[in-house]
Amino acid sequence: MRAKISLGEVARPFLEHVRDATNETTALQIRDGDRRFCLLGLPSPQSIRMILGEKTSYSAKKGAFGHVLRAFAADWNERDRAHLKRIREAGYAVSRGELIDGAIAIYVPVFDAHARLVAALGVQAPAFRNPPETVARIVALLEKNARELALYVDPALPLR
Repeated sequence: MRAKISLGEVARPFLEHVRDATNETTALQIRDGDRRFCLLGLPSPQSIRMILGEKTSYSAKKGAFGHVLRAFAADWNERDRAHLKRIREAGYAVSRGELIDGAIAIYVPVFDAHARLVAALGVQAPAFRNPPETVARIVALLEKNARELALYVDPALPLR
């Protein structure tokens, strides 16, 4: 009998594709209440890069990943409702230097077959390599991979 595959294992090829297309660090993050953590992070091959500690907990109140995880969650009714509504309408979040000076983070939601938020897929990088004109290209790439990943997301998948 084959063991169940985890969400991280299902997501790996999608993160690899985004990392290879952007040459930047990619990550899949999940929410746990007011905290979030990096379920899977693949570092950029470049010498100057962002590194996320897998399974390290972060606040869900800051950063593009936190904004996406809060904006698309079923319980998104929070104080910064207008900001989160704009993210929901756009379908993604971008932060520049919000958590780390000189960094950019771009994240999109990943849903399951029942349209429930499962995770956020994103790119984190030094901002100097990713000026504003590159954001639309990265968002399109992330959205395409998040939609494809969603086809394989089973709500019963274990995280690890």
